[in-house]
Amino acid sequence: MGERYLYQKCPFLKEVGQERREQFETYFRTAPDWLIDAFVVEKMKKGTTFIRENNPADTIYFIIEGLIVATDYRVLGISYDFMQFRKMYAFGGMEFIMDLDVYKTSLRTVTDSIAVKISRPMFEKWMYSDIKALKYESQQMGEYLLEQARNERIFLLMNGTDRLCLLLVNHYEQYQKKRSALCKRRTEKPGR
Repeated sequence: MGERYLYQKCPFLKEVGQERREQFETYFRTAPDWLIDAFVVEKMKKGTTFIRENNPADTIYFIIEGLIVATDYRVLGISYDFMQFRKMYAFGGMEFIMDLDVYKTSLRTVTDSIAVKISRPMFEKWMYSDIKALKYESQQMGEYLLEQARNERIFLLMNGTDRLCLLLVNHYEQYQKKRSALCKRRTEKPGR
């Protein structure tokens, strides 16, 4: 597969931020043309739940633009958002690696988003025929699970006051990043 073909099939990539664009290019560096031909691009509105826990894991999603959050409903029926994703992952890829038939979490868009979808059979065919792609997907999944486990371990070992302080600092830092990005976008727009 050539990068040129990827851009022919996904011209919107030219408009995506550099970090996500590079992640997408890296992920599909060894993808065959038949897989690129199978891409389905979907625009999703803010608040769309596109993966539901315990539904059949029949589609792999790559969020090209936008922010999504994982939501857990297992604690007394209360929805708990436990992870925001800023990096591009193969959502549904973990279920493939673990040979699970259903999704293990619900995912929802926080902003308007653009996704590239691939059917699970096509994704599996690619993974089984491309050891580099399978290794990369395993690496991505492992990094995500390691980060999540380390974050949970920090909170588990802290006392209540320190947990609250860390939580407030994390929220403040996320707010500052969002605010800085918004200010930067406003100053870059012509006519302002």
